[in-house]
Amino acid sequence: MKNQLSAVFVSYAFPPNGGSGVQRVYKFVKYLPRFGIATSVLTAKNILKSTADTSMLSDLDPKTVVIRTLSIDPMFVADLVNRGIARPAVAKKSDSFKKKILKKLLSILLKVRNIVRLPDHYIGWFPFALFAGFRHVKNLQNAVIVASLPVYTTALIAYCISKLTGAPLILDFRDAWADDPYLELPTRFHHYFHNKLENIIVKHAKHIVVYGEWLQKIYLRKYPEVPATVILNGFDEEDFQFITLPSQKNDKFRLVYSGSIFKYHREFIEMVFKAIQQLDIDLRNQVELVFAGEIQLTKFDELVQKFGLGAQVTRLGYIPHKEAIKLLISADALLFTIPKDDVSSYTGKIFEYLAAKRPIISFVCEHGCGGELLKEFGHARWLVDYDSERATEVFESIAEFRKLVINCPPDLLGKIERKHQALAFSEIIYKVANMRN
Repeated sequence: MKNQLSAVFVSYAFPPNGGSGVQRVYKFVKYLPRFGIATSVLTAKNILKSTADTSMLSDLDPKTVVIRTLSIDPMFVADLVNRGIARPAVAKKSDSFKKKILKKLLSILLKVRNIVRLPDHYIGWFPFALFAGFRHVKNLQNAVIVASLPVYTTALIAYCISKLTGAPLILDFRDAWADDPYLELPTRFHHYFHNKLENIIVKHAKHIVVYGEWLQKIYLRKYPEVPATVILNGFDEEDFQFITLPSQKNDKFRLVYSGSIFKYHREFIEMVFKAIQQLDIDLRNQVELVFAGEIQLTKFDELVQKFGLGAQVTRLGYIPHKEAIKLLISADALLFTIPKDDVSSYTGKIFEYLAAKRPIISFVCEHGCGGELLKEFGHARWLVDYDSERATEVFESIAEFRKLVINCPPDLLGKIERKHQALAFSEIIYKVANMRN
């Protein structure tokens, strides 16, 4: 259909790049064509091999257009250098010298990455994406641009394309921008720059979509003239269909954590390890503690050894999304955390945890957004809230977990299902397009 409404998503990461930041935009792109909206994606050609997941591409509508452009940014170059360092050694004298040079180059690139944050270290994508995006959008008769952020460079690209073509702009926030408590910037100028750029781009947008009510309140207070709608992250029911598990049950009590581990997760890791260390030796020997995802906490292996859990801990690294779902369902219980002082965040994986219907041992603030959601879905019994005595009590009861399937009311699960959320997003896109017409 020549005049069909098109949603053009601008997102630095898109399959086959995997990881948590990809899922939200990927599921919108997957489901919006079912509601009459053609989809296309402007993304970077750079693919981080460590998180590549080609399996997701098969789910997209065959008419979805994916435009991949070059990006010269420190993150991608650093990944290339890092792979050069990690490459198996060849028996040559020059090898060690080359690796020293590569390590020095990696160190310089990481420093550059931390300084060049205007708006972030993906700015090397800007000229290539702007040119390709402008050419694409100007050939569409009825387009709405959707920027998925962070990455903040995507907002700048989408803003410029919108100004050049007249296509209306929607901003979809997976996290906050200037108000993000985890945003670390090197100078006061960087803080000023981010606040100023956010102000310009948000005021230009016709609608903003956010992942939680706390962020909606912030943006409605700062930009009352711009409509703001909450669409939670969620789970895709189709990801959970047709999953088969081995008929023979694992003899171990399998506790699974799926997702990245960062330096601010150290307290959570130490509390989990300590609680398992304190178990009766027979019970401790039955525990299998599985981590799936990138571990960026440099002291992780050291902590494993400190608590004597080398026989219990398994590191899988990044695994394809469908394998991650299968791992969640195979667990006897799931481990979940939001840093202690964070009362406003939902992490994306919490919704897939809920859909897996396994007990969730959660290290979150009981009265924060994450804690309230877990209680609503029937997981209050295993809410630790960073209380060490409570953690010990919960872990001592893990023998009971195999009997438990947490059946949530269908209406609750329906609220966090990706297809339902795509329907809500489609209504916003239609409304914004009609404002233009």
